[in-house]
Amino acid sequence: MTRIEGPRFSPEDFVAILAWTWVAVPPPAREALAASCTPPGAPHTLASLLGFYFFETMAMGRRLRIPVEPAALAADLSAVFGDRGPALAEQLREKSAKLEAQLRENVDLLKTLAAESSDFAVDDTDALAVLRSADAMSPYQRTWVQAMAWRVMTALVRLRDGNPKMAEVLDDAAQGKRLLVRMLAEQPPVLTEDAWEGILAESEAEAIAWRVALVSLRMDELHASQVCRAFLENAELRAYAIGIGRDERAMRELGELAARVRAGGGSETR
Repeated sequence: MTRIEGPRFSPEDFVAILAWTWVAVPPPAREALAASCTPPGAPHTLASLLGFYFFETMAMGRRLRIPVEPAALAADLSAVFGDRGPALAEQLREKSAKLEAQLRENVDLLKTLAAESSDFAVDDTDALAVLRSADAMSPYQRTWVQAMAWRVMTALVRLRDGNPKMAEVLDDAAQGKRLLVRMLAEQPPVLTEDAWEGILAESEAEAIAWRVALVSLRMDELHASQVCRAFLENAELRAYAIGIGRDERAMRELGELAARVRAGGGSETR
């Protein structure tokens, strides 16, 4: 017969481990971590890389997304440990307060690193997915972003004008979203969880239609593929690109440039 044994940790040790999950650290106290976070699979910035090493040893629970109210934690501890619950809840609060204090001590460092890394963006299209501001783009990155923004809007116009049924789908947010999800499931790019959450939360038909046009493009060239992924991952960069598509003058100038490139009078790459 298999013998079932009880817990191998004392209640105090259990609470100490529980504190390291950050379950009792309030969400507002974690906001400073945004400077050092990067989506799974995305390239690190300087701030995110240094922050990763720092927090890997300091706070294993920094990725926790589900907040639990202090009263609920106290009630659960009392339900499990009986009369010892209130004392254990107080121990949890004390240890969590120390974690918050450590975070506050290092928040200025994190903000400084974030500012420095965003001021000196990596001059490559692969870095666009985590670029903190469209203003931080290098001339090379901006060229690719503008060219791809023109391609997306041109593709969107073609999709609307070429098929009345497609135009009907694109004008309906629910239908457009189903189409977009199906297209992304059938072909690259592979997106992070944050990008998928943004897609599923989107309610504007025009924004969804823009993504459909983006994913419909063939992305055989590496830089074009990286910019495509960046548009899906980076909300600010996507807003910048959509803004270009709404600017008639910018679209006209980019169209003229594209015509010259096709005619052999210029180049989109360095």
